[in-house]
Amino acid sequence: MRSSEGFTIGDIRCSILSVAALLVATAGPLTAQDRSAACREVLQRRFPDAAGAAAVPDDQMCFVLAVAVGDALRSPLFSDGLISPRDLQPTSGGDAATGGSPAQGEPVPTVQPMAIGGGTVAAVGSDAGTDAITALTINPGIFFTTPRDREETARLSRLSDVTVFFPVNELDRDNDGDVDYFGARVRLNWTGLSAGRRLMERARTRFAALMQQEATDAFRIAEVLSAAPNVAGCVDALLAQVGDAGTIIAACGEDARPRIDAGAYEQFRADLAEIREEIDAKYFGLDLRLDVGDPTLGAVPDADATALTGGFAFGRRFVGQAHATSLGFKGRVGARYTDLANLDENSFAVDGGLAFDVRRPVDDLRSVTLSGGFEFRFGDAADQMEALLQTDFLVFRASLSVPITSAAGVSINVGAPLIGEEISPTLSINANWALLLPELASLVR
Repeated sequence: MRSSEGFTIGDIRCSILSVAALLVATAGPLTAQDRSAACREVLQRRFPDAAGAAAVPDDQMCFVLAVAVGDALRSPLFSDGLISPRDLQPTSGGDAATGGSPAQGEPVPTVQPMAIGGGTVAAVGSDAGTDAITALTINPGIFFTTPRDREETARLSRLSDVTVFFPVNELDRDNDGDVDYFGARVRLNWTGLSAGRRLMERARTRFAALMQQEATDAFRIAEVLSAAPNVAGCVDALLAQVGDAGTIIAACGEDARPRIDAGAYEQFRADLAEIREEIDAKYFGLDLRLDVGDPTLGAVPDADATALTGGFAFGRRFVGQAHATSLGFKGRVGARYTDLANLDENSFAVDGGLAFDVRRPVDDLRSVTLSGGFEFRFGDAADQMEALLQTDFLVFRASLSVPITSAAGVSINVGAPLIGEEISPTLSINANWALLLPELASLVR
């Protein structure tokens, strides 16, 4: 028999067994005392791990046995669990958050986090030559939940992540003991918690329909068991999944095979994927970033600085059917403070961008995405300091992201300045990988 965790959804945490027991409690006795004792003996023999079987009242015992039989017959339809953690994983968390670095992998960075974490290794070409940048991202929510907790998995995987990025070649170009460039980024999606909650609420509604059908079958099997000439023989015949009705009738007195609709379980998983795409189609949150060193990677002399950037980010995707091509837009607006390390100069600037994209899903978690947009930064720097402070520019960015596997992909990204003569054009090729939540729920057996 499946453990109750095999098909829990968030804080419901109830198996069909517990729901069925509640229904029977209002339905009155089903069998005589001797028949109840026979059902209890078969339940303990065939399903020794049945949760709470010892506490089941005698007048509900045959019904509980019927639930266990139907549960066992349906279990092959969904292997180790009807809901796996990966079914709850965000569909649009993107890649490691390289936004703000020369290896930026999307025209305007999203604040939708990665479910667990991941990384990017990027080859970047600019006026300074070729560099390699690495970004590592982790979702801190993994330290506060487990795959057993469906509700928290759905919510915390959508809330926040933290990224560090740094060049991996010539870290000490000036031989002065300083790292040339280092960045850190925090993404906070304020809509993530409510999105995860809505996912679970709507999944529960779909789940309840399946449970209702299973409970109906359980009532029917219990009625047959209450009059079967041999309870043990009837249960053995049902569990053997004998194809012909004659064998079942001989053992049970009538045909007690449950009406299992395999398509209903397949449709449940399909509905869940569609719900997940819908609730992840929009976001709003905070994008916070710290840069230390030379963000131009040597393209502009004496550009070493400490910069703090913070702003609001938003996005909306227009989705139809699950796995269909969709259009979306995303934006960001905030402020940046920059303090040059080698000069007594600092600057405040408005920082932001707007981009559009086309996405074609290839599976539940990865898509081919083509995007383009504009990023800008304008502030109070003097004309001769604009290049050092990396301000007063408008850059066109474009990106093509192609998945290789469900956990890895490649993106090609370009940046071309439209305003700001001292801003370097960039070209990067990013290899992205992600850690995914478990696909099967075998962890909870």
